[in-house]
Amino acid sequence: MKSVADLVRHWDRLGRPTPESAPHRSTATRRARALLARAARDNRVTFEVSSESDKDCLYALADIAKTASESEKRLARRVLASASWRDDPFGELVDLLESVGRRDENLTRPMDEASDEGPSQVAGESDSSDSFEALRSRTVSVFARIETAPGEAREQAESLFRDLQEQDQPVGSADERVAIFGELALVVGTACRVLSRREEARSWFSRAEAYFASASNASVDLARLGYQRLCLAAEERHFDEVLRSAPSLAAEFRELGLPEWALKCRFAEGNALRETSRVNEAIFMFERVCDEAAKSNNPRLLGMGLNNLAQCHRVAGNLSAALACAQQGFPILQQTRNRVNLMKLRWCLGDIFREQGNVPEAMASYRIAFCEAHDMEMRWDVAALHLVLADMLLDAGLDQQAAQEVRAALPIIDEEQMVPEGYAALGLLRESLRRRQIDRTALREVHGYFPAG
Repeated sequence: MKSVADLVRHWDRLGRPTPESAPHRSTATRRARALLARAARDNRVTFEVSSESDKDCLYALADIAKTASESEKRLARRVLASASWRDDPFGELVDLLESVGRRDENLTRPMDEASDEGPSQVAGESDSSDSFEALRSRTVSVFARIETAPGEAREQAESLFRDLQEQDQPVGSADERVAIFGELALVVGTACRVLSRREEARSWFSRAEAYFASASNASVDLARLGYQRLCLAAEERHFDEVLRSAPSLAAEFRELGLPEWALKCRFAEGNALRETSRVNEAIFMFERVCDEAAKSNNPRLLGMGLNNLAQCHRVAGNLSAALACAQQGFPILQQTRNRVNLMKLRWCLGDIFREQGNVPEAMASYRIAFCEAHDMEMRWDVAALHLVLADMLLDAGLDQQAAQEVRAALPIIDEEQMVPEGYAALGLLRESLRRRQIDRTALREVHGYFPAG
């Protein structure tokens, strides 16, 4: 097993992740474009999905099918339609095909016929002839990307919102336009919330509310907006408000015939219970969430529930139970491609390993979580993980490396204005860095102002 110092040297050799060096995104996109080139040359292509890199390529094809020129979109859709997935228990391929227009008649036509069609459209440009349903489908697709790439989802939804505002020939009826603007505002606000851009999230939520309030039959949309505001309240540690509001919002979703959304309200309520030292109640609640998600065959919520249950067991000191939940939840979150919760589960695993005394495994888990948070542009989590790593490195006697982690976190904290309540502790932490002896109390106090991983 590697020592902590070995692991630190290993990660230093790899270098800190950058948008250019970090993920598989660029590799997957290159592979997807190579497939398209082959399809255009041969007028046919088959694509069998059997690995994680194949899945990444599949999702890159879906991105091209939604955002590229019209000719590339058609080609990408046809390659997707030819794909086969040996082991797809969660129906991801079907969902992808639906999101890019599976029922488009072009998918059933020979490739050489489909390739002679009209001029291409500039990527990202809104076609004024798009139907309301097509726009709605694009919006739903962007919303789904929040769990995978919240930064990209935010940019895409905001760009679509601005493009629609500038259209000379508005799409759909007046009520449909109000609905789609409200939906896009909700998508942008939700992505901002996940990215911890809370003031922006609040602003977009207010904009969404204004649109929904002027639409007919908007009770479902207003309830979904209420759920996002509930999550924002939990992240801002307004736990009394969450515990007061969550049950009534869940009841509203049940009345609207949306049991999945009612179940999601329990996540906010359970996390508020955990953060207010009512851990056993939180464990009981998340066990019920997992049971209901399993019975309703909802792997997405089951994976998220197991993630939260693992964190609750860890806080309660039930490390073996926490590890079992994490191990059970990990493959489900991978299958459902919920990268946000995967990052948080890796962070939780780091906490579990650290409390078990398995420092090298804890360090590795924290580093992977850090890279994933960085890739998804989740700057709050990046800064918090810098501080967690600093604390752990101090335990290992690696003061110089710990100081590097703190120095990397401070600019992010300043730019994002993350801990105004912890201004005094932040000042003490800066001063201790200047003295080259980190103040552990100040370090932990600053970290305490961040939401739990």
